[in-house]
Amino acid sequence: MAEGYALQGNPFGPGAMDFDMIAGKLEGLRYRGDSTSLPGLALGIAGEWPARRGFNDIWARLGQAFDRGVAEAHDVAQTLEMTGGNYRRAESAAGRHVLDVVATAQQAKASLPIPPEKQDDLEYGHLESMWESFGKVWERPYFQGFAGGIVGLGLRGQAAVGKMLYEDERNDRLRLINDREIDARLARAENRPMYADDHSREAERARTRLSEWSKATERRLALGRKMSWTVVAGALAWTAVVVESGEPLDRAVYELREIAYQLGEAFGHDTDAVRRAVTAFWEGEASGAADARMVTYIDEGNRLTIEVGKLARAIAESVRALEVIHWSALGFSVAVCLAIAALRVAARFNITLDWVTKFMGWRWSTLIIVLANLVPAVAAFGVAWYKSSTIGDPGNIWSAVESHPR
Repeated sequence: MAEGYALQGNPFGPGAMDFDMIAGKLEGLRYRGDSTSLPGLALGIAGEWPARRGFNDIWARLGQAFDRGVAEAHDVAQTLEMTGGNYRRAESAAGRHVLDVVATAQQAKASLPIPPEKQDDLEYGHLESMWESFGKVWERPYFQGFAGGIVGLGLRGQAAVGKMLYEDERNDRLRLINDREIDARLARAENRPMYADDHSREAERARTRLSEWSKATERRLALGRKMSWTVVAGALAWTAVVVESGEPLDRAVYELREIAYQLGEAFGHDTDAVRRAVTAFWEGEASGAADARMVTYIDEGNRLTIEVGKLARAIAESVRALEVIHWSALGFSVAVCLAIAALRVAARFNITLDWVTKFMGWRWSTLIIVLANLVPAVAAFGVAWYKSSTIGDPGNIWSAVESHPR
């Protein structure tokens, strides 16, 4: 059987299971998954809680499941009957059937994750940041004075420090991207399909435009508040939902999808077929302790594969929902900004139009504030979806294995 994508060998084969090898794979994937944790303000200030922290908490529990899987695999490898390091001889026909189904499920269609494009990452620092924009608000005439000046300088200083710290992190991420591209080329050399079908092709689109749209809206609001003081409230509210860079979100979705893919290489991409085989095993005649532990381990690995894939989808769904809000805000902001600009010119000849400008600015601010208030709930959408659709508590994965006889 061909090697799995980015895996050094396959822990399963027809009628065989190498527990020591799968332990090593789980350990590597567990540490790799830690890099998917979303950094602070990845979803903006408004999405910090419960969304960003909620996603990180879910991964933390899944990470613990990886740890338990590693420990259990080593334990099983020491206690089950082994032949040449592999569990090759199942004690029952049902046990052999489960191993055969896993081997077949490994060959099921599955698409490799596509690395996010680099442009989003490389754009960082070229546009006015959230903190710089917020600092400039305090430097305006209506916030003039010693206190306002100090706050403005402090916020802009914080932005400068943040950029320096981000540059170091960005270089590490770019090296990671290069490594993933090398892996992808190796996978293509093995004739593995990059896309399985239209559904997976749509699912693998990773790059979000949240950062681009939110910053574009921020710039429109900054221009709008120069033309009408009634836009100030909306501009301040929007600073809470600006996404500095979409790269951490893209990277989290990509890495989680790749981890799920690699788990599928071990436990089978066709998770439904594996679960049916496991269910049939337990519904049949009583099996020996060795088969029971082997099948239970596969069952829990199958669950982990599903859970990691669902977490990737949960983050992606939240991002897509946020994109609707940010795209709507940008579209409305462009239209109103142009209208106010035109009215400002016309107001030079008809002073009464100045009140229309203020009214439009107020409506603009009102809509922006409403959209900004929606962001926390929308950002948490993925967390709620994951918890409502998960097949079980991640904290229980592999915990039931220990109850079986040794």
